Amino acid sequence: MYFWLVIKFSFTIAKPRKRRVISESEDEGTPLKRSKLTSDNKEKDFDLNLPFAQLQDFQNFENQLEADRMIRKRFKSTLSDLFTTDISVTLAQKNMIQKYISRSVIMQYTAQKKTDKKSLIFKNTRFYRAMLDDMSSKYKAQKLILTEKDFLRDLC
Repeated sequence: MYFWLVIKFSFTIAKPRKRRVISESEDEGTPLKRSKLTSDNKEKDFDLNLPFAQLQDFQNFENQLEADRMIRKRFKSTLSDLFTTDISVTLAQKNMIQKYISRSVIMQYTAQKKTDKKSLIFKNTRFYRAMLDDMSSKYKAQKLILTEKDFLRDLC
């Protein structure tokens, strides 16, 4: 009796599923659905030319982040795609910054203190806050701790 049940059970699992084959003529008129988080749509959603090559472009984007909560929320969701908790914090920061800000723009900022040569502080930007919030929440979900002090240390 037991042997018969095992055989019957294995045959019910092993049945092949029927698959519908779409011909090319059916597929031509059907637009592909794309996720709002794909890299093509990210730039179109924000109407951006990335990475920001001019300081003024980055500051305009900062103003948009400050003014509009929905833009800020969508922007944070785009940052999540650029890192995992498996990579170091420094590499994750590098990926995020390189995606959105050119070297010439980021070099005009200091991490947290004004200096003689630089008066712009990256820590005061919405971009920084979005990076920190997103990474902290992702690390927290993995039961890891990422403090702002650690985040700033890795940023420098």
